[in-house]
Order: sequence, then C-alpha cells, then structure tokens
Amino acid sequence: MSNVRGRDLGSFVDEVRTQIEKNITLPPGYYVEYGGQFENQQRASQRLMLIVPIVIAVIFVLLYITFNSVGQALLVIGNIPFALVGGDRRTVAARHEPEPLGVGRLHCAVRRRDVERRRARELDQPASRGGQPSA
Repeated sequence: MSNVRGRDLGSFVDEVRTQIEKNITLPPGYYVEYGGQFENQQRASQRLMLIVPIVIAVIFVLLYITFNSVGQALLVIGNIPFALVGGDRRTVAARHEPEPLGVGRLHCAVRRRDVERRRARELDQPASRGGQPSA
C-alpha cells in the first residue's frame, strides 16, 4: 500500500513496475496486481477512449446539420485542441490565485470587462445629449 503525493499516479505505477521487474523475482504462480485508484483511473481512461470520439462525431453531425457545410463543421471541430490548451493554461494560472476559479468568478470578470469597454466607448464618443460631454 502506498500514497502518492506530488506525482501523477500513472508514472508512479510505471516506476514501481520497472523496479519490481528489475529487482524482484517472483516464485512461479505469483504475480503483482495494481489496484485501487490506479485501477479506477485505467478503467476511466479506457471508457473515455471510447466515449470521446463518439461524442465528437455526434457534435460534428450536429454542426453539419446546423451549417449545412462540412468545411464549417470541420473548422469548429478543428478548434477543439486549441480550446483544450487554453483551458489547461487557465487551470495552471488559477492554481496560483488565492480564490478558486469558478463560473461565477469568470462571469464577473467578463461583466467587469464589458462595463469597462462601454465606459471607454462613452468617453471616446461625443455626447448625444444636447452637445454636452458626459462626465
């Protein structure tokens, strides 16, 4: 039994496997089995390897039905890897922030930016009320 802290479970189990194969000879009929969270992770990974392509195919079909164009559907589907990279970068950046990142916090940030843009736009445009500039 072992606790893994500060490492990913897969690389830890791979390291344990190589150390056991290199340093320990098991008697005939004996074997080492890796279970627990690692077993759950492996099952989930196998399930995702099946489900994710099916979901992407369904999304592609829905996009094709919406746009009536294979090119437009491929353009949207082709941006999925970029969205994943952006999400990963944001997750890493959020680790260094004092508050957890959530939908509510992102919504507030977007609204604040929207208000700031509107104020900047109002300051740049001449006032439409009687020719007097707004304060």
